Amino acid sequence: MNWYSRLAENIIKITAHLIFPVECPVCGTPGEIICGECLKKLFSSETIKLKNNGGLKIYSGNDYDVDIIKKSIHNLKYNKVSALGKPLGKFLAGILTRPDELDYIIPVPLHIGSEREYNQSYEIARGFYEEWRVKILNAAVWSKYVQRRVMLNAAERLALSDDAFKIIADVKNKNVVLIDDVITTGTTLLKLKQALEKSGANVLSAYTLAC
Repeated sequence: MNWYSRLAENIIKITAHLIFPVECPVCGTPGEIICGECLKKLFSSETIKLKNNGGLKIYSGNDYDVDIIKKSIHNLKYNKVSALGKPLGKFLAGILTRPDELDYIIPVPLHIGSEREYNQSYEIARGFYEEWRVKILNAAVWSKYVQRRVMLNAAERLALSDDAFKIIADVKNKNVVLIDDVITTGTTLLKLKQALEKSGANVLSAYTLAC
């Protein structure tokens, strides 16, 4: 790329930033929800983590304690940058292997009474759809009010009841995967898996941005 092209690209980015004031949460590039080079710093085949929780394989893009990961997820969840979810999910899905004969991508639902205007797990799932071309299904809702998981310690997170989720879609004999933003104890994903299986689904695996 010559300097004329670089200048034109920078002018476009700055103009976009003036109209839509966003910047890459990692490097600060104006006019970028997140830039391609920074996505490569967030996730790679070497950063993928695999956990097995109650028979559920959970793949995570990186450790949550990595500063750039934490900042990106914080912007997605708490700074109302919902548009971050799609590129994060798409890039991560491109690194991972899509399961065979997959019918649905199911995001963890938003908590009852949540003040958030959008479901960050659904936004991440949109990126997985872009890469894998598998339908997103909002198959579950929380069956009761539970305190936000981020406010609980490990013991309290593990105490989530077996009937925490209600399945509201037909998932019988369907192969599905689960999407969430972060895994700590893995209890939420495990309870959702169990609820889906009671409704006849075959839960293949789960995916999160970080663990």
